[in-house]
Amino acid sequence: MDRCQNGRKACRENLRECRGNLHEVRSDRKACREKLHEVRSDRKACRESLRACRESQRRGDILAYICNFLGNSVAVIDCKTDTLIKTISTLNHGNRISGPEGIALSPDRTSVYATNADQANLSIIRTMDQTLTGTIEMLNTPRKIAVFSDGKKAYVTTAGNNSVAVIDLINQNVTNTIPVGMAPFGIALSPDNGKAYVVNEDDSTLSIVDTMTETQVDNFPIGPGPLCIAILPDGTKAYVTNESNANVSVIHLSNNQLSFISVGVGPFGVAVSPNGERVIVTNGNTNTVSVIDPQTDQVIKTITVGLNPFGVAFTPDGTKAYVTNYRDNSISIIDVQMLTVTNTFAVGNGPIGVTIGQIASS
Repeated sequence: MDRCQNGRKACRENLRECRGNLHEVRSDRKACREKLHEVRSDRKACRESLRACRESQRRGDILAYICNFLGNSVAVIDCKTDTLIKTISTLNHGNRISGPEGIALSPDRTSVYATNADQANLSIIRTMDQTLTGTIEMLNTPRKIAVFSDGKKAYVTTAGNNSVAVIDLINQNVTNTIPVGMAPFGIALSPDNGKAYVVNEDDSTLSIVDTMTETQVDNFPIGPGPLCIAILPDGTKAYVTNESNANVSVIHLSNNQLSFISVGVGPFGVAVSPNGERVIVTNGNTNTVSVIDPQTDQVIKTITVGLNPFGVAFTPDGTKAYVTNYRDNSISIIDVQMLTVTNTFAVGNGPIGVTIGQIASS
Protein backbone atom coordinates (compact mmCIF):
# COMPACT_ATOMS: atom_id res chain seq x y z
CA MET A 1 0.00 0.00 0.00
CA ASP A 2 2.79 2.36 0.92
CA ARG A 3 4.54 1.50 -2.32
CA CYS A 4 1.42 2.40 -4.35
CA GLN A 5 1.01 5.67 -2.50
CA ASN A 6 4.66 6.54 -3.07
CA GLY A 7 4.31 5.65 -6.76
CA ARG A 8 1.22 7.84 -7.11
CA LYS A 9 3.04 10.67 -5.37
CA ALA A 10 6.02 10.32 -7.70
CA CYS A 11 3.70 10.32 -10.72
CA ARG A 12 1.98 13.48 -9.53
CA GLU A 13 5.36 15.17 -9.05
CA ASN A 14 6.45 14.04 -12.51
CA LEU A 15 3.20 15.33 -13.96
CA ARG A 16 3.65 18.63 -12.15
CA GLU A 17 7.19 18.89 -13.50
CA CYS A 18 5.99 18.09 -17.01
CA ARG A 19 3.31 20.76 -16.75
CA GLY A 20 5.95 23.20 -15.55
CA ASN A 21 8.19 22.30 -18.46
CA LEU A 22 5.26 22.64 -20.86
CA HIS A 23 4.47 26.08 -19.44
CA GLU A 24 8.11 27.05 -19.86
CA VAL A 25 8.13 25.79 -23.43
CA ARG A 26 4.92 27.68 -24.16
CA SER A 27 6.44 30.80 -22.61
CA ASP A 28 9.53 30.35 -24.77
CA ARG A 29 7.36 29.87 -27.84
CA LYS A 30 5.44 33.02 -26.95
CA ALA A 31 8.71 34.92 -26.52
CA CYS A 32 9.93 33.57 -29.84
CA ARG A 33 6.72 34.65 -31.55
CA GLU A 34 7.02 38.12 -30.02
CA LYS A 35 10.66 38.35 -31.10
CA LEU A 36 9.74 37.22 -34.62
CA HIS A 37 6.98 39.82 -34.71
CA GLU A 38 9.48 42.45 -33.59
CA VAL A 39 11.96 41.43 -36.27
CA ARG A 40 9.24 41.47 -38.90
CA SER A 41 8.15 44.93 -37.73
CA ASP A 42 11.73 46.16 -37.94
CA ARG A 43 12.08 44.73 -41.43
CA LYS A 44 8.82 46.38 -42.46
CA ALA A 45 9.99 49.70 -41.02
CA CYS A 46 13.31 49.38 -42.87
CA ARG A 47 11.55 48.58 -46.12
CA GLU A 48 9.22 51.54 -45.70
CA SER A 49 12.13 53.84 -44.87
CA LEU A 50 14.09 52.62 -47.90
CA ARG A 51 11.01 53.05 -50.09
CA ALA A 52 10.55 56.58 -48.77
CA CYS A 53 14.20 57.43 -49.46
CA ARG A 54 13.98 56.06 -52.97
CA GLU A 55 10.74 57.92 -53.58
CA SER A 56 12.28 61.14 -52.24
CA GLN A 57 15.28 60.65 -54.49
CA ARG A 58 13.01 59.93 -57.44
CA ARG A 59 11.02 63.10 -56.80
CA GLY A 60 14.14 65.22 -56.30
CA ASP A 61 14.74 67.86 -58.95
CA ILE A 62 18.01 68.02 -60.87
CA LEU A 63 18.82 71.72 -60.87
CA ALA A 64 21.64 73.75 -62.39
CA TYR A 65 22.77 76.96 -60.69
CA ILE A 66 24.53 79.48 -62.93
CA CYS A 67 26.40 82.63 -61.95
CA ASN A 68 25.44 85.56 -64.18
CA PHE A 69 28.56 87.66 -63.69
CA LEU A 70 27.25 90.78 -65.42
CA GLY A 71 23.67 90.26 -64.28
CA ASN A 72 24.52 90.12 -60.54
CA SER A 73 22.39 87.01 -60.13
CA VAL A 74 22.21 83.24 -59.99
CA ALA A 75 19.94 81.52 -62.51
CA VAL A 76 18.21 78.26 -61.55
CA ILE A 77 17.59 75.74 -64.35
CA ASP A 78 15.34 72.67 -64.18
CA CYS A 79 17.49 70.04 -65.91
CA LYS A 80 14.53 67.76 -66.63
CA THR A 81 12.74 70.33 -68.75
CA ASP A 82 15.78 72.54 -69.47
CA THR A 83 13.94 75.68 -68.51
CA LEU A 84 14.83 78.73 -66.43
CA ILE A 85 12.69 78.58 -63.28
CA LYS A 86 14.10 81.44 -61.19
CA THR A 87 16.70 84.21 -61.08
CA ILE A 88 18.12 85.12 -57.66
CA SER A 89 19.78 88.50 -57.09
CA THR A 90 23.20 88.41 -55.40
CA LEU A 91 23.31 92.13 -54.67
CA ASN A 92 23.88 92.97 -51.01
CA HIS A 93 23.00 96.13 -49.04
CA GLY A 94 22.20 98.16 -52.13
CA ASN A 95 25.37 97.26 -54.05
CA ARG A 96 25.19 98.11 -57.74
CA ILE A 97 27.39 95.17 -58.77
CA SER A 98 28.35 91.86 -57.21
CA GLY A 99 30.01 89.84 -59.98
CA PRO A 100 29.10 86.27 -58.95
CA GLU A 101 31.66 83.88 -60.41
CA GLY A 102 32.44 80.69 -58.48
CA ILE A 103 29.61 78.46 -57.33
CA ALA A 104 29.21 75.20 -55.42
CA LEU A 105 26.54 73.07 -53.75
CA SER A 106 26.73 71.85 -50.17
CA PRO A 107 27.13 68.04 -49.96
CA ASP A 108 23.60 67.69 -48.57
CA ARG A 109 22.40 69.96 -51.40
CA THR A 110 20.49 72.26 -49.08
CA SER A 111 22.64 75.31 -49.86
CA VAL A 112 24.38 76.94 -52.80
CA TYR A 113 27.42 79.17 -52.27
CA ALA A 114 28.34 81.81 -54.85
CA THR A 115 31.47 83.99 -54.70
CA ASN A 116 30.97 87.68 -55.51
CA ALA A 117 34.23 89.06 -56.87
CA ASP A 118 33.11 92.70 -56.95
CA GLN A 119 31.51 92.99 -53.51
CA ALA A 120 33.99 90.65 -51.77
CA ASN A 121 31.58 88.24 -50.15
CA LEU A 122 29.95 84.84 -50.46
CA SER A 123 26.22 84.54 -51.14
CA ILE A 124 24.28 81.74 -49.43
CA ILE A 125 21.20 80.43 -51.23
CA ARG A 126 18.72 78.01 -49.66
CA THR A 127 17.78 75.39 -52.25
CA MET A 128 14.45 74.46 -50.65
CA ASP A 129 12.86 77.70 -51.84
CA GLN A 130 15.68 79.24 -53.93
CA THR A 131 16.10 82.19 -51.58
CA LEU A 132 19.18 84.26 -50.72
CA THR A 133 19.51 83.79 -46.95
CA GLY A 134 22.78 85.52 -46.11
CA THR A 135 26.32 86.53 -47.02
CA ILE A 136 29.78 85.91 -45.61
CA GLU A 137 32.14 88.88 -45.79
CA MET A 138 35.56 88.11 -47.24
CA LEU A 139 38.81 89.66 -48.43
CA ASN A 140 38.94 91.21 -51.87
CA THR A 141 38.24 89.40 -55.12
CA PRO A 142 36.99 85.94 -54.17
CA ARG A 143 36.99 83.74 -57.29
CA LYS A 144 36.36 79.97 -57.06
CA ILE A 145 35.11 77.80 -54.21
CA ALA A 146 35.54 74.16 -53.08
CA VAL A 147 33.31 72.73 -50.35
CA PHE A 148 34.52 69.92 -48.10
CA SER A 149 32.59 66.66 -48.13
CA ASP A 150 31.38 67.09 -44.52
CA GLY A 151 29.75 70.39 -45.48
CA LYS A 152 31.33 72.24 -42.57
CA LYS A 153 34.13 74.05 -44.37
CA ALA A 154 34.98 75.59 -47.72
CA TYR A 155 38.08 77.02 -49.38
CA VAL A 156 37.77 80.14 -51.55
CA THR A 157 40.54 81.55 -53.72
CA THR A 158 41.00 85.28 -53.10
CA ALA A 159 42.98 86.71 -56.00
CA GLY A 160 43.29 90.18 -54.48
CA ASN A 161 45.59 89.07 -51.67
CA ASN A 162 47.18 85.88 -53.09
CA SER A 163 45.58 83.55 -50.61
CA VAL A 164 42.92 80.95 -49.94
CA ALA A 165 40.22 81.88 -47.43
CA VAL A 166 39.07 79.14 -45.03
CA ILE A 167 35.32 79.46 -44.49
CA ASP A 168 33.45 78.01 -41.51
CA LEU A 169 30.10 77.28 -43.17
CA ILE A 170 28.36 76.48 -39.87
CA ASN A 171 29.21 79.79 -38.18
CA GLN A 172 29.45 81.60 -41.51
CA ASN A 173 32.77 83.35 -41.08
CA VAL A 174 36.38 83.32 -42.29
CA THR A 175 38.63 81.43 -39.88
CA ASN A 176 41.98 81.57 -41.67
CA THR A 177 43.81 82.72 -44.80
CA ILE A 178 46.47 80.54 -46.44
CA PRO A 179 49.16 82.26 -48.58
CA VAL A 180 49.61 80.64 -52.01
CA GLY A 181 50.82 81.89 -55.41
CA MET A 182 49.92 85.06 -57.29
CA ALA A 183 46.25 85.68 -58.18
CA PRO A 184 44.83 82.25 -57.27
CA PHE A 185 41.82 81.31 -59.38
CA GLY A 186 40.74 77.66 -59.72
CA ILE A 187 40.67 75.23 -56.80
CA ALA A 188 39.85 71.55 -56.28
CA LEU A 189 40.01 69.15 -53.35
CA SER A 190 41.48 65.66 -53.44
CA PRO A 191 38.85 62.90 -53.08
CA ASP A 192 39.79 62.40 -49.40
CA ASN A 193 39.80 66.18 -48.78
CA GLY A 194 43.35 65.91 -47.48
CA LYS A 195 44.80 68.30 -50.06
CA ALA A 196 43.64 71.38 -51.93
CA TYR A 197 45.07 72.13 -55.37
CA VAL A 198 45.13 75.86 -56.13
CA VAL A 199 45.75 77.32 -59.59
CA ASN A 200 47.68 80.61 -59.51
CA GLU A 201 46.98 82.60 -62.68
CA ASP A 202 49.62 85.35 -62.54
CA ASP A 203 52.70 83.24 -61.76
CA SER A 204 51.49 80.13 -63.69
CA THR A 205 51.91 77.75 -60.78
CA LEU A 206 49.96 75.15 -58.84
CA SER A 207 49.97 75.32 -55.04
CA ILE A 208 49.27 72.23 -52.95
CA VAL A 209 47.75 72.92 -49.54
CA ASP A 210 47.67 70.45 -46.66
CA THR A 211 44.14 70.86 -45.33
CA MET A 212 45.01 69.48 -41.88
CA THR A 213 47.70 72.07 -41.20
CA GLU A 214 46.21 74.68 -43.56
CA THR A 215 49.61 75.45 -45.07
CA GLN A 216 51.05 75.39 -48.58
CA VAL A 217 53.32 72.34 -48.87
CA ASP A 218 54.30 72.58 -52.55
CA ASN A 219 54.25 75.01 -55.47
CA PHE A 220 55.41 74.34 -59.04
CA PRO A 221 54.94 75.71 -62.60
CA ILE A 222 52.23 74.11 -64.74
CA GLY A 223 51.77 76.28 -67.87
CA PRO A 224 51.07 79.89 -68.88
CA GLY A 225 47.85 81.51 -67.75
CA PRO A 226 46.33 78.60 -65.81
CA LEU A 227 42.74 79.07 -64.70
CA CYS A 228 40.56 76.12 -63.70
CA ILE A 229 41.18 72.62 -62.37
CA ALA A 230 39.31 69.32 -62.12
CA ILE A 231 40.43 66.03 -60.54
CA LEU A 232 39.48 62.49 -61.56
CA PRO A 233 37.26 60.67 -59.02
CA ASP A 234 40.05 58.19 -58.24
CA GLY A 235 42.45 61.05 -57.45
CA THR A 236 45.13 59.96 -59.92
CA LYS A 237 45.19 62.98 -62.23
CA ALA A 238 44.26 66.64 -62.35
CA TYR A 239 43.46 68.70 -65.45
CA VAL A 240 44.27 72.43 -65.57
CA THR A 241 43.28 74.79 -68.39
CA ASN A 242 46.07 77.07 -69.65
CA GLU A 243 44.32 80.03 -71.26
CA SER A 244 47.49 81.58 -72.68
CA ASN A 245 48.78 78.42 -74.35
CA ALA A 246 45.74 76.63 -75.87
CA ASN A 247 46.41 73.48 -73.91
CA VAL A 248 45.56 71.56 -70.77
CA SER A 249 48.13 70.50 -68.19
CA VAL A 250 47.70 66.91 -66.98
CA ILE A 251 49.20 66.48 -63.52
CA HIS A 252 49.90 62.95 -62.31
CA LEU A 253 49.23 63.51 -58.63
CA SER A 254 51.34 60.63 -57.32
CA ASN A 255 54.54 62.40 -58.41
CA ASN A 256 53.35 65.76 -59.87
CA GLN A 257 54.68 64.90 -63.33
CA LEU A 258 53.24 66.96 -66.18
CA SER A 259 51.98 66.23 -69.65
CA PHE A 260 49.96 68.44 -72.01
CA ILE A 261 46.92 68.12 -74.28
CA SER A 262 46.33 70.61 -77.12
CA VAL A 263 42.78 72.00 -77.18
CA GLY A 264 41.11 75.12 -78.63
CA VAL A 265 42.26 78.71 -78.14
CA GLY A 266 41.55 80.25 -74.75
CA PRO A 267 40.69 77.18 -72.63
CA PHE A 268 38.88 78.28 -69.50
CA GLY A 269 36.58 75.84 -67.68
CA VAL A 270 37.08 72.12 -67.10
CA ALA A 271 34.93 69.37 -65.59
CA VAL A 272 35.22 65.60 -65.10
CA SER A 273 32.20 63.31 -65.48
CA PRO A 274 31.03 61.52 -62.30
CA ASN A 275 32.30 58.15 -63.59
CA GLY A 276 35.64 59.65 -64.63
CA GLU A 277 35.26 58.61 -68.27
CA ARG A 278 35.11 62.07 -69.85
CA VAL A 279 36.76 65.45 -69.37
CA ILE A 280 35.24 68.52 -71.01
CA VAL A 281 37.19 71.76 -71.56
CA THR A 282 35.60 75.03 -72.69
CA ASN A 283 37.55 76.96 -75.33
CA GLY A 284 36.55 80.58 -74.81
CA ASN A 285 38.07 82.06 -77.97
CA THR A 286 36.93 79.40 -80.45
CA ASN A 287 33.34 78.91 -79.19
CA THR A 288 33.91 75.20 -78.76
CA VAL A 289 34.44 72.54 -76.13
CA SER A 290 37.04 69.77 -76.27
CA VAL A 291 36.03 66.31 -75.07
CA ILE A 292 38.97 64.33 -73.65
CA ASP A 293 39.23 60.61 -72.94
CA PRO A 294 41.25 60.45 -69.69
CA GLN A 295 42.34 56.88 -70.44
CA THR A 296 44.37 58.08 -73.42
CA ASP A 297 44.47 61.83 -72.69
CA GLN A 298 43.42 62.50 -76.27
CA VAL A 299 40.74 64.87 -77.59
CA ILE A 300 38.04 62.63 -79.04
CA LYS A 301 35.70 65.39 -80.26
CA THR A 302 35.41 69.15 -80.58
CA ILE A 303 31.86 70.52 -80.29
CA THR A 304 30.68 73.98 -81.29
CA VAL A 305 28.64 75.73 -78.57
CA GLY A 306 27.73 79.40 -77.94
CA LEU A 307 29.90 82.51 -77.88
CA ASN A 308 32.78 82.61 -75.39
CA PRO A 309 32.06 79.43 -73.37
CA PHE A 310 33.41 79.58 -69.82
CA GLY A 311 31.89 77.23 -67.25
CA VAL A 312 30.97 73.55 -67.55
CA ALA A 313 29.39 70.96 -65.25
CA PHE A 314 27.93 67.45 -65.57
CA THR A 315 24.57 66.26 -64.28
CA PRO A 316 24.86 63.74 -61.39
CA ASP A 317 24.17 60.79 -63.72
CA GLY A 318 26.74 62.03 -66.22
CA THR A 319 24.36 61.98 -69.18
CA LYS A 320 24.42 65.73 -69.84
CA ALA A 321 26.90 68.59 -69.57
CA TYR A 322 25.92 72.25 -69.25
CA VAL A 323 28.18 74.91 -70.77
CA THR A 324 27.82 78.62 -69.99
CA ASN A 325 28.29 80.96 -72.97
CA TYR A 326 29.44 84.30 -71.57
CA ARG A 327 29.05 86.56 -74.60
CA ASP A 328 25.65 85.46 -75.85
CA ASN A 329 24.11 85.08 -72.37
CA SER A 330 23.14 81.46 -72.91
CA ILE A 331 23.76 77.90 -71.86
CA SER A 332 24.41 74.96 -74.20
CA ILE A 333 23.41 71.43 -73.20
CA ILE A 334 25.51 68.51 -74.45
CA ASP A 335 24.36 64.90 -74.70
CA VAL A 336 27.46 63.17 -73.31
CA GLN A 337 26.83 59.86 -75.07
CA MET A 338 26.10 61.34 -78.51
CA LEU A 339 28.50 64.27 -77.99
CA THR A 340 26.11 66.73 -79.59
CA VAL A 341 24.43 69.95 -78.46
CA THR A 342 20.75 69.26 -77.80
CA ASN A 343 19.62 72.70 -76.66
CA THR A 344 20.77 76.30 -76.18
CA PHE A 345 18.78 78.99 -74.38
CA ALA A 346 19.19 82.31 -72.56
CA VAL A 347 19.92 82.30 -68.81
CA GLY A 348 21.09 85.84 -67.93
CA ASN A 349 23.76 88.44 -68.49
CA GLY A 350 27.31 87.06 -68.63
CA PRO A 351 26.88 83.47 -67.39
CA ILE A 352 30.11 81.98 -66.11
CA GLY A 353 30.21 79.51 -63.18
CA VAL A 354 27.83 76.51 -63.01
CA THR A 355 27.09 73.70 -60.57
CA ILE A 356 24.46 70.94 -60.77
CA GLY A 357 22.86 68.65 -58.19
CA GLN A 358 19.75 66.76 -57.16
CA ILE A 359 17.70 68.91 -54.83
CA ALA A 360 15.00 67.41 -52.58
CA SER A 361 11.51 68.63 -53.36
CA SER A 362 10.18 71.21 -50.92
